[in-house]
Amino acid sequence: MAAYDQDTFMAKVCEQTERYEDMIGFIKKIVTQSRELTNDERNSLSVAYKNVIGPRRTAWRVLNSIENRDKKNPNLEKYIPLLKDYKKKVEEELTNYCQELLKLTESHLLPNSKSPEAKVFFLKLQGDYYRYISEYTQGDY
Repeated sequence: MAAYDQDTFMAKVCEQTERYEDMIGFIKKIVTQSRELTNDERNSLSVAYKNVIGPRRTAWRVLNSIENRDKKNPNLEKYIPLLKDYKKKVEEELTNYCQELLKLTESHLLPNSKSPEAKVFFLKLQGDYYRYISEYTQGDY
């Protein structure tokens, strides 16, 4: 069985079992084969990253809300440094996944895309992930 077939099969298994971090690993192997992705492969890439990024974005928003709320409470103010540390951890995870996808887009996905639909798909994906970064960063990125 060819590596491509194995990676495709395993990416689908990971999706069915909701193991999206693992799915990203198999999708990255497919992406780096220097060819244009099929529509299904593009969608799998999007699903994998969306399901890894989405919960972290939600976690960051909740942590940010808790931090803002607890700043106003003198009894909870002492926990703000703990919240900030945890929020920083979530931000680092978000940054790593976003940068990973942005690098794949620049190095493989856009250069290997021939169809206008594929190019638009990846440009939109880039825009989405830059927007995600802008949700939690301040100043220049």
